[in-house]
Amino acid sequence: MYKPQNGWILDTILQEKGNCYLYEKVGYVKSGKIEKINEKMDIVYYKKSNKIILNSLKTQLLISFSMLEKIIETCPDELWNKKVSGYVFWQQLVHAFAGTHGWLREDKLDIMPPFSFFNGKKIYSEFENEPEIMLTKADVIQLCNETKETIEKWFKEKDDDWLKMPFAVFKINNFDNIAGQIRHIMYHVGHCEAIFRENGIKPYEYLDYFG
Repeated sequence: MYKPQNGWILDTILQEKGNCYLYEKVGYVKSGKIEKINEKMDIVYYKKSNKIILNSLKTQLLISFSMLEKIIETCPDELWNKKVSGYVFWQQLVHAFAGTHGWLREDKLDIMPPFSFFNGKKIYSEFENEPEIMLTKADVIQLCNETKETIEKWFKEKDDDWLKMPFAVFKINNFDNIAGQIRHIMYHVGHCEAIFRENGIKPYEYLDYFG
């Protein structure tokens, strides 16, 4: 173990799964460097993970996401399938989930937006048209849960150094991408709550910085 300018570094034998598990358990992450010694031994390098900013971003993203979930819970049945502000109400939620799911997936970035179809029918998550079928709250909760799984995968084994790295597409970094998702979610939270007020529905209580 030694401490260069960028933080604590250690190495161990990759094939020693117990050692690797222990180091990862106490907060070390693989640096990406693996040195081959012979056919049966590789040396893997770890660095001490700094996740202060990463964890704060994740917390704020999940709090914002929870506000979308509260909108599903609060929305009365008579509004759920109603066309308001140009779109069926639940499309706002599907669009927000699709945005987060799409931008935080680590592969298939070049294919069509997520949640374009549901049970073989077009639901137009990008507001291109009116949906071919109406989704129930249970259907939208299913898409919500899929998106939460994507969020967890996105943050897994990442640290603050990773936030500064370039995003897979466009000239932004990973920090910019996450911050963009928080802004996008809160835009649609505000829009949905405005629709609630216009229809005499009391929005759910605002979730503050601590959830």
